[in-house]
Amino acid sequence: MKEWYIVRNEKKYGPYSIDEMIQLRQQRKLFEYDLVWKQGLRQWKPLIQTEEFSTQAMIERSIRAETCDVFNRRQWPRVKKEISILVHDDKNLWPAKTLNISIGGALVELNSPFLNPDDKIHLHFQNREKNNNRFSCIGTITGKRYTNERLHVNSSIQYNVRFDEKDPKAQEQLDTWVQAILKLKQETIKGA
Repeated sequence: MKEWYIVRNEKKYGPYSIDEMIQLRQQRKLFEYDLVWKQGLRQWKPLIQTEEFSTQAMIERSIRAETCDVFNRRQWPRVKKEISILVHDDKNLWPAKTLNISIGGALVELNSPFLNPDDKIHLHFQNREKNNNRFSCIGTITGKRYTNERLHVNSSIQYNVRFDEKDPKAQEQLDTWVQAILKLKQETIKGA
């Protein structure tokens, strides 16, 4: 049923079905912070704050057989890994950290609301596990996630980043991290 509306720059779009809204998210044409509304909501809300588009609802929807085909699947496995990094956009430099990582990208948390989807950024990693080797990636922001704590001046924002270019050390180290964590998860599952 087409019942969802999106507002941008004071202009209303829609109605859209839930599947169409998910496809807009997958195509990076709709973001978690975009305001949406449907009959029954008292006011416009950021997409992520609606029950139907909460993280849990999307996980449940993605595994149901009748709706799972609307979701894009990740090209690479993503694992939880916090790594301190520096991020810059050729104008500003921010300390940041990854929350999770894959061969193809990362979820990065940093304290700047000024970056947006499609912005190019440079990520500088310091690998403290091996002789302080450093490596860099150039990436594109593909998503931006505000948290409820966003109202505080010093709150962080999460950015989805796709790696577009990696130096040779980056490819090797990212693969090592991901494979080690996946192996540990498999051993934990076998041992349980």
